[in-house]
Amino acid sequence: MASVIAEPGAPRTPRSGEMCFFKPRAFWGVAALDRIWLSVDAVNMGTSQRARVYPFWGRWVEPCALPRQSRYAPRTPIVSSQPIPPSGRPINPHSIIRKVLMWWFRSPDVAYVSVNGQMDMTNALAYLERLAAQPGPKVSVQHLLAGVISRTLHHHPAANARILNHRIVPVADVGVAMPVNLLGHAAESASELGMALVETVQKRSLRQISEATRGAVKVEREGKSSNSVLAAIKGLAKRMPQPVLNRALDAIDQRLQNPLLATPFYRALPVTTGLTNPGAALANLPGARFMGGAFTLPQKLVHIGTLWGIAPISDDVFAIGGKAVVRPALPVLLIFDHRLIDGVAAGRILQYAYYILQDPERWFGPDGTHEGPEPYRP
Repeated sequence: MASVIAEPGAPRTPRSGEMCFFKPRAFWGVAALDRIWLSVDAVNMGTSQRARVYPFWGRWVEPCALPRQSRYAPRTPIVSSQPIPPSGRPINPHSIIRKVLMWWFRSPDVAYVSVNGQMDMTNALAYLERLAAQPGPKVSVQHLLAGVISRTLHHHPAANARILNHRIVPVADVGVAMPVNLLGHAAESASELGMALVETVQKRSLRQISEATRGAVKVEREGKSSNSVLAAIKGLAKRMPQPVLNRALDAIDQRLQNPLLATPFYRALPVTTGLTNPGAALANLPGARFMGGAFTLPQKLVHIGTLWGIAPISDDVFAIGGKAVVRPALPVLLIFDHRLIDGVAAGRILQYAYYILQDPERWFGPDGTHEGPEPYRP
């Protein structure tokens, strides 16, 4: 048996039945060839814990013996002493590659690319616990992520741009659209899904994001709409039969290719990115977790350059300092328009978001009231 030694300051002890093991590099390359994993459940009489033994590639794993510590103790060292990552390049809508990609991905071809991974949420959850102990609107993980995404896109303006009639249009402010589940609420009979839209998120504090989001969610669940454009579309859908609705929306979409009409329409529906939770249905399901996904955004009415998908936080194993450590992990799915940015830029955007999550107090202040896209300075 290969025992696993936790990193000093490991944030929490795995629950009964959880596993912690090394993942050798060779395993990742050949994992696809081995689809049969044998599991044996036994009772560990010494710890009264259910032990699961998994043989794979000649190695064995066993339950972790991690010391019990506070639930979300911030891991050390935090990154506040590290320099802020560089911001993204300014928008150059006339670059050669942008012009070629604009033609290559012309409708009906799709230009969206998906990339997913996991982020350590130890420090972020500890920060949210500190905010919860202070007066003010409650800040959830979703509110924190909306703030993180807005700061990230502000410092990477190429990913926050819009595409209008095959042209890249820079956008200064970050507007975040978040789907709202209406099942089990007053608006369930009319619509199963609503949409909360928060404008200029990069300028708002976490407390302000919380207030704006909760207000929009409340309005949506009462059967109304928090945005005039969305309310008008719902009104058309309610009154028109499907064939007539299709022709009406197609006509509106075609008219919006004219910049003279698209500009006021964007002011009425100022969304540049989306934040959704595609893995929410897998919450609290033993033996199941969200790994990733893909989605192609329809280019109708309004163009969105990025879409962020998140799943419930669950414990997972990270290799830190050459050791396997169990940490609360947030699966993140980033879908981006390849006409706006490339894979390298998308990777840097994910790294920037991860950097903010490792020290959110530096960006939002000790009480979550710091406004603006730049780091907090006492």
